[in-house]
Amino acid sequence: MARYSFGKSEELKCLDGIEKFNIDTQEGNTEVCFAAKIVTQNVIAPINIKVDSYVLATENKTYYDLSKDDISYFQMTGELPDPLPKYELSSSELFWGYFGIIIFLFIGAGTLKQIIETFLDKKRMSKK
Repeated sequence: MARYSFGKSEELKCLDGIEKFNIDTQEGNTEVCFAAKIVTQNVIAPINIKVDSYVLATENKTYYDLSKDDISYFQMTGELPDPLPKYELSSSELFWGYFGIIIFLFIGAGTLKQIIETFLDKKRMSKK
């Protein structure tokens, strides 16, 4: 869905087919999932979306960054598969993630059309 804001927003999406598992954290034993961290850049409307990285996400939408060593460890213990699956942005996510660009193109095209029409009208007026 389109968001009207400035700056960067993040969304976590647990990857299908990978079971949740527990890790030890400062808060105690925490259930996590292997998730894609999706970052959207916004200038009034979204102008860019991408999978920024893969993390371990909790139910309350906090996450833990993963190093290559962390990934190797969780693969060795069987918590994560080897090779890791990739998250593919859906066409809907891509559309809404670039919605601002689409809007700016329509506005730009409309403005350009008005400039050309005004120029041509002035040129026609000067020939009379």
